[in-house]
Amino acid sequence: ATNPSLIILILASTLKGFGWGIIASVHVNYVAKIVQPKNMTFALIFISSLYAGTVAIMNTVSGEIYDRFGFTLLYLVISVLSLVALLIAVTIKKIDPIHPYR
Repeated sequence: ATNPSLIILILASTLKGFGWGIIASVHVNYVAKIVQPKNMTFALIFISSLYAGTVAIMNTVSGEIYDRFGFTLLYLVISVLSLVALLIAVTIKKIDPIHPYR
């Protein structure tokens, strides 16, 4: 019999993969509107690197916060970071469809 934890891990990894695929396609469409075509590869590499670096840093920092202060502060920190990201997302300048690279 397979360990139930392994099945949950496989399902969670699959769900994360689908989620990342959706996010990546949204990034490509958005970046295509604001970056000149000759800079698309660099922009997408930059976004992917930023994402990977953020995941690595947050995994380490989250573990330290949890070990030292518990889940309450960890969730507070993540909530504040999420709120800041949301505020940035809603205040980004809208793209002019006639002159998208300005």
